[in-house]
Amino acid sequence: MTKSCGHLTSLGRANKRMVNLLFSLILLVHFFFKLAQGQGPGLETNKYLNVSENQPPGTVVGFVSELPSYTYSTDDTNFLTNFNLDQNTGRITTKVSIDRETLNLVGNQFSLLVIARGAGNNHPVEVHIKIIDVNDNVPTFPQQSSKLDIRENSNIGSTFRIDTATDRDYGSNSEVNTYEIISGQNGPFDLVFNPELYGPILFLKTTGNLDRETISSYTLVIKASDNGSPVLSGSTTLSISITDENDNAPAFEFSNYFIEVNETDPIGTVLKRVLATDKDIGANQQVIYEFETPADQFTISNTTGEIRTAAQPIECQGQCDLIVVARDQGRPPYSGRTFVHITVIDTNNHDPEIFVKYVPLDSTEFSRVNENAVNGEKVAGITVTDKDDGINGETNASIIAGNELNHFLLQAFDSKNYLLFVNGDQVLDMHRHQVYNLTLQAKDKGTPPRTAVKQIVIYVNDINTFAPVFVNKTINIEISELTEVGSFIASMDARDQDTGLYAKLTYRIESGNNPDWFHINPETGLVTTKSQLHYEVANSFRMNISVHDGALKPDYAELRITIRDENDMAPRFSQNIFYESLEENQGSVSPVVSASAEDNDSGLNGSLVYSFHPYVEYMYPSTFHLNTASGAVTTMKGLDREEISNFTIIIIANDKGPAPLTSTATVILVVTDVNDNPPLFYPTLYYVKVIEGQGQGVEVVKVTATDLDLGENADIFYSFSVSSPKFAINAATGVITTTDMLKKDQTSVYNLIVLAKDKFNKYTATATVRVSVLSVSDSLPIFEKANYSFEITEDPSTSVNPIYVGQQVGTVTASGIGSAAISYFITGGDPKSIFSINAASGAIVRSKAVDRENSARFVLKVVATGSGKFVETSVVIVVKDVNDNAPEFEFPSIEVDLLENRPVGHYITVISASDADEKGPNSLVTYSLVTDHNAMFGIKSDTGLLYLNKQMEMLDADYVTLSVVAMDAGSPSFSATQQVTITVKDINNNTPKFLQSSVEKSLVENHPVNSRFLLLNAVDSDRGENGRLTYNITRGNEDRVFGIFPDGYLFIAKALDREAKDIYKLSVVARDNGEPSRSAEFNITIHITDFNDNKPVFINATYLFTLQENRRVGSYIGQVMATDADIGRNSDLTYYFRDHQKDFKIDPQTGEIRSLRVFDREQLAKIDYTLETDVVVRDNGLNQLNDTATIRVRILDVNDNPPTFKQSVYTTSIFENAPMYSNVTNVKAEDLDSGVNSVITYAIIGGNGNGTFTINNFNGQIILNTSQLDREKVDFYELDILAVDSGEVQYNATCKVLVTIKDINDNLPLFPQSQMDSSVREDEKPGFLVADFTATDIDQGVNAVITYSLSGVDNDGMFGIDVHTGKIYLQKKLDFEKKSFYRMNVTATDHGLPPLAYPILFTINVKDVNDNSPVFQNEPLSCHIAESLTGSVCTIRASDVDSDKNGEVTYEIKHQDPPGDQLKIVKVSGQIYTDKELDREVASEFKLRVIAVDQAIDVSQRLTTETVVTITVDDVNDNDPTITSFTAIAIPQATPANTYITTVVAKDKDKDSNGKVALNFPPNSGNYFSMESGSGRFLLSRQLPENPVKYPVTIVANDYGSPSQRTIMFPVTVLVTNNNNQGPVFQNASYSGTLRENVQNADIFTVQATSRFSSNVEYYITNITRRDNGLQAERIFNVDKETGRLTSNGPLDRETMGGEFDIEIYAIDTQGSTPRTSIIVVSVFVYFNI
Repeated sequence: MTKSCGHLTSLGRANKRMVNLLFSLILLVHFFFKLAQGQGPGLETNKYLNVSENQPPGTVVGFVSELPSYTYSTDDTNFLTNFNLDQNTGRITTKVSIDRETLNLVGNQFSLLVIARGAGNNHPVEVHIKIIDVNDNVPTFPQQSSKLDIRENSNIGSTFRIDTATDRDYGSNSEVNTYEIISGQNGPFDLVFNPELYGPILFLKTTGNLDRETISSYTLVIKASDNGSPVLSGSTTLSISITDENDNAPAFEFSNYFIEVNETDPIGTVLKRVLATDKDIGANQQVIYEFETPADQFTISNTTGEIRTAAQPIECQGQCDLIVVARDQGRPPYSGRTFVHITVIDTNNHDPEIFVKYVPLDSTEFSRVNENAVNGEKVAGITVTDKDDGINGETNASIIAGNELNHFLLQAFDSKNYLLFVNGDQVLDMHRHQVYNLTLQAKDKGTPPRTAVKQIVIYVNDINTFAPVFVNKTINIEISELTEVGSFIASMDARDQDTGLYAKLTYRIESGNNPDWFHINPETGLVTTKSQLHYEVANSFRMNISVHDGALKPDYAELRITIRDENDMAPRFSQNIFYESLEENQGSVSPVVSASAEDNDSGLNGSLVYSFHPYVEYMYPSTFHLNTASGAVTTMKGLDREEISNFTIIIIANDKGPAPLTSTATVILVVTDVNDNPPLFYPTLYYVKVIEGQGQGVEVVKVTATDLDLGENADIFYSFSVSSPKFAINAATGVITTTDMLKKDQTSVYNLIVLAKDKFNKYTATATVRVSVLSVSDSLPIFEKANYSFEITEDPSTSVNPIYVGQQVGTVTASGIGSAAISYFITGGDPKSIFSINAASGAIVRSKAVDRENSARFVLKVVATGSGKFVETSVVIVVKDVNDNAPEFEFPSIEVDLLENRPVGHYITVISASDADEKGPNSLVTYSLVTDHNAMFGIKSDTGLLYLNKQMEMLDADYVTLSVVAMDAGSPSFSATQQVTITVKDINNNTPKFLQSSVEKSLVENHPVNSRFLLLNAVDSDRGENGRLTYNITRGNEDRVFGIFPDGYLFIAKALDREAKDIYKLSVVARDNGEPSRSAEFNITIHITDFNDNKPVFINATYLFTLQENRRVGSYIGQVMATDADIGRNSDLTYYFRDHQKDFKIDPQTGEIRSLRVFDREQLAKIDYTLETDVVVRDNGLNQLNDTATIRVRILDVNDNPPTFKQSVYTTSIFENAPMYSNVTNVKAEDLDSGVNSVITYAIIGGNGNGTFTINNFNGQIILNTSQLDREKVDFYELDILAVDSGEVQYNATCKVLVTIKDINDNLPLFPQSQMDSSVREDEKPGFLVADFTATDIDQGVNAVITYSLSGVDNDGMFGIDVHTGKIYLQKKLDFEKKSFYRMNVTATDHGLPPLAYPILFTINVKDVNDNSPVFQNEPLSCHIAESLTGSVCTIRASDVDSDKNGEVTYEIKHQDPPGDQLKIVKVSGQIYTDKELDREVASEFKLRVIAVDQAIDVSQRLTTETVVTITVDDVNDNDPTITSFTAIAIPQATPANTYITTVVAKDKDKDSNGKVALNFPPNSGNYFSMESGSGRFLLSRQLPENPVKYPVTIVANDYGSPSQRTIMFPVTVLVTNNNNQGPVFQNASYSGTLRENVQNADIFTVQATSRFSSNVEYYITNITRRDNGLQAERIFNVDKETGRLTSNGPLDRETMGGEFDIEIYAIDTQGSTPRTSIIVVSVFVYFNI
């Protein structure tokens, strides 16, 4: 007891030491944990260092850490370019002299990740090195020299923005805060730089007035200084040009100009030259002249100011007043005005004008009157006007020619208006005089008088004498119902002997056009189809057609049309689908359905024949019959519902037309059930065990019978054939239960006969249930194996007689109790009795042919009985395949459509056949083509993919049929053939073609309307709608003279008229009806030949010629000319005088007229010095036509009159600033003579001191000859003007011109500043007030009213201005990222005439707001890192188009999948890194949700963007191979050498070659066994002796990893087995156990066996089988080889590993000289872990 207490004391001291040690360890672990988190001594999560720029290389920046035993590394290339990192000390030094300005660093600092590696720890440190700026850069202006233009009228204090200097330094070193002018200080300028008030903007301010005329340019040198130490400075040169401003308006020399002009002066006569000058320069000085308001009768030269006449005569009411504006080209422009007063001197210079209103009123060229007109009937209304004034405008009118028969009378009803009447009753006769040409003369009362003549053409209308008559009273036509819409049917020609309007005919269909399929052209009588014809609707028409001339009784004709039937109607079933039912087992000829169709065509086109689709016979051979005439379907045999319960029957109806049309109907036939099948038991013998002593209600067994019938016919009721007092059966379910307690000593075996009857007691089946009553201590027969497995070969279906029937499959053996004989029975798994068993021996024999395709595996239930007891076992029979099935196609033939334009290689369809043989060579199908049409098609042998092998153009058929052979790879092989019909579907790939590209055709112009004259034939190689052509005239037929029918026939649609058009160039397009359509064009040239239907016509109805008096006889006077619209002899013309002539003669061919005597003008004064006669022209046609014209010859005079001024004094004015050459006025003198005798020249002969004015010698225009008018010096001029004519004896006259000088004045609107700058946030809404401009104008009234406008290249509608107030508003949404600066002009314009405008510059800076989220680059993002490494993974980047802080981006990891903290990110740089080793086998891929956040100053306004970064963990060889096979292998002792025993399975969690495993034995491992390294096949090299009974074997597993292989040793025990019944005896015949899933190494149960020789027994597991799929499981259970204790090998997952297992356990006798082994199969059930 004392010793025991001492032991406890010693243990207490030991525990105390252990506690102290444990506490120390906890502190140390805590220290390292904190150290790993960056909380240890010397290591920081962030390290901040500084270094100044320009330091020499090697300058020490600082240390990452000063802890010993750490190494440091980084992969930041930018850092390593500029710095060195000592890996051992963490010291950072400069590698180069750093220039801050060239690095372009964010925040002027380097941010990088350094990994510090210690003893087993990796610690990331974010190092931030700030580069300190030194003042090493001078301020720099954008340009060394620049230019600035300043307007001369800029106000004092005006400011102009100039570019500031920038300094590349940082902080105060970059602040440029001092500017000064160091050269050119004497100019009126100063610099303004006040950042607090204006921001960092430099202004140049004017300090005095600028005068371009005094000094036009300045040169300033400006210096800028920074705020660094020492101070650095830079300079720039500014050249200033003083630009001219338009501050002077043009000034006319006179304020008023006075001009006289004769109203008959020729167009282009110069009246005056006005002149205005401008003191400005350039465009501001350039003057443009224009009338203030348009003046139609005058023009002014924009450049010279010369005013000319633009009309003759000039028409003014006494005087024309013009305002001339001189406008300079400045911006805004200035203008001056002058007034031009033009006095028009009237002469009798206007001929009277005659206006005629013809009858009827819609005529504009002639009158028409009926030949039966009565006296006083109105023919025309005449109005005579004269634009002259006074007596010169008074006129008289009379008929002077053409009314010799006195058939017409002219009467005046006032001084200007006249009426022309018919003069007498029935004096007109169209057949004698069809046309009258009256010459009407109007004469004014001027001196001399002026006359005008007008030809009034009067046509005499025929009266409607004749009625129209059809040429043919009856027309018979037969046409096809397929005739296209618009086709020619007939031309209903009619004639009318009347002319004119009464010969205009109208055609109409009066009746017989029902339905409304036809149309008649009412003007030409052309009958065409209007709609598509249908024979089935109407097949004949008798149309009554009328023709009218508008007055008399119409005529009628009959058009008879017969429509010919075409096969255009497909048959039509009454239903598309027929649903029928038929009871099974009916006779061989039972009616199914009568599926009849209708066809509305006639004759053979409507006769039908019916047939089955080939599919019907293929699917249901010899089952149905179809009456080909009626469509009635009957059966050919009785139907068995149990074989086929539903039939789909496809019926085809074909008509008998030349191109048969078809349709289909489907019959769905349902076979109804009759009670024709008995119930069937399987099995028929049941063996059941019941433990005695149990109470009633124990369920014994459930028997089951089936009935193939349906519904009530399949209802089964169960009963005993003889009732039993001990048992009862449920009639509905077949469950047998006990009704009393069973006792073995009373009855040990019960034989129950069970009956199964259908509901109607028609059929009965029996089964026997053998119930054994057992006690709990009863021994049962034992099978040698828990289950049996055999393999057999199927009987080839190709053999007539099964070759394996009678062959033994295998033997099952069971040991009985004592000496009782054992009997064997098959009680399940073989309902077709394919196998039988020898009741005595247990030998299983094949009784019937075995077809693997019906059943590839049999699980027989075999019962061994003896002494009234029985035991069951399962026998698995696996059927091996032989190649006894040919490939099968679903259908013997198929049809495929193929578009004709498919390219070579196009996949057409996939041919598919199946082979019922087992997967492998016997069912491996290859495909080939027996017929390929010259290799036009090909097929993929492995997939059956049918493809196009050649161009489709090489195939000249509409369809082809291919034979495809499917062949398996068995031996011998089998094949099947399928017919593939490929129908080539047309596409619209051919363009229509005309046989010719063009043609020429001649037609006489009187060719009949509606006549067809040319057939255009185009062809199209396509089919169907793609090849059906339609024709259209697309060009050259604008007047629709021609038409074209659908068949391509051209016809005349309107009457031809060669004189209107003698050639037509038509383009006809033939277009197919494909989609999209194609077309071809054909050109037709049609020449219209002449017919003499036009009379000659004089070019003029009246000719006026002149002849100077006293000319000799034969003098040329003039020529008359006529034209004839006809050609050839029809247009050969002859001229002659209508009456005898003594004054003139005419050439009959040329029409030249010459004098026959000498004329004296003074003798002809009474007849207006004019002689008059008529000329006739006649053509040379077969029916000669003629025309008449009147000639008038005026005799000319010689010079005998002096010139005369219309006014003796002219008054005008002109502005004082009028430019040189400005027009002053026009003076005008007249001379009554004509020709050169009346030509007048002008000169200034007084009052023109210093030559201030000059005069145009020819037109009397006085112009300004100086630009120096000064109203204050001279405000009035009096000029003397001389006019002289040009006759041989000259005459002259004089007048005075009085000129007054006028004054002008004007001013521009001005802004108080020369430019304005403003800024706007980009998020301001439209309507925001941006700026307010105000301009002033010192003028008054309307000249001071100002409106505002915006202009310039940046004026894109973003901003708008209030035109009245000058307020500028935002009109659209701004976007700083698109445009941050706007530069525009604001212009103020006054309302003067002309308006003056003044612009200033307006700039707008857009302020950025944070409205753009960061955007990741190069999404999706992915990176790779090798497992077990730490450090940098990759760097991601996001950009933000905002500016400044809004555009800076930081990063953070929002989520990691799978969860954890393995990966981190550097906030500033986006560098992703890991400080923990990754294990690919745990997670091969990480997905990071990374957020990029901009750095807006207002945190609430920051925007984010999220992306997913995929990081793939690359494998390294870090896992040992593992062997999952069992630790024991059983080999029967008699196994021959070279026998395959098993396959050893090895795994490696690594990937690719790292996970590939090789298996071998170590050297010197003996030579009994061998191993295939790659496959793991374990082979027996030599036959094993009887001793030893087990062999220890080591298997070496190594991977192929790089850089080094990993190897393990796996011990295996090879057991030598022998079925000699000497092995250990298991205590229990069966073992089973359960465990819950996911329990670690759970105990299940213990198996125990006893050696028959009292030796030691060992236990081994040699196999584990999953019950759910029969596959071998891994080594998921262990058995203790000494105790037999069965445990689980780790936690089990029922969902992935399975739930029920059979485990083979061997028990071996370890001390025998020969193998003594026993095997038992135990069961384990894994429960869900709920």
